[in-house]
Order: sequence, then C-alpha cells, then structure tokens
Amino acid sequence: MTRLLLTVPEAAEALAISRSKLYELIAAGLVRSVRIDGSRRIPMEALEMYVARLLDQEEVTDAQASSRSDQTGRVMVLRDPRPRPWHGREQAPVGRRIRHRASRQGRPG
Repeated sequence: MTRLLLTVPEAAEALAISRSKLYELIAAGLVRSVRIDGSRRIPMEALEMYVARLLDQEEVTDAQASSRSDQTGRVMVLRDPRPRPWHGREQAPVGRRIRHRASRQGRPG
C-alpha cells in the first residue's frame, strides 16, 4: 500500500532538498502539510503539486527566453534591475578620483 503522508525528512529526501529548505517551503505556503498530534506530515499530493508548479514555471521561463531571442537565434542578456550591494561602501562614480581629506585641506596627502 502506498503511503499517503511522509515525515519531513522523508519528504525532503523525496524532493532531494534539505529538511530546513523544506521547512522554509512549508512556512512560505509553497508545500502544504498537516499536523497529527504534534508531528508534521507532508501529503504525497502536496509534493506532486509543488513539483508540477515548478515544471509550469520552468515552461513559462523557457517561453519568455525564446521570445527574447533576436533574429540570429542568440538569447539577449537582460540586466537585473535591482541595485547591487557594495558591502558598506558607496562606489565612486567612474572617472572621478577620491582624494584623501588631508589633500583637500592644502596638505600633501
């Protein structure tokens, strides 16, 4: 008889992901789960639905990428619109020199 519910470690193994990643997916509402007397169980149907959604998203992404191709068949690279982190430092504009504070006060720096 096929099992209807899996434990979190079993479900994570079935998806080939870590337990903590599966808990993140559950918390985000991407994978449904049930509690039975304090034990979390994942229905097989929930795993199948999650994988089906991933496959649908992949198809949409592939279709969008093919529509962005130019006439030569090459895929155009689109830049990510989000700003990149500068690790706590503001990047100086290109071509502008940053002088040391002492050199701005007339002292060699």
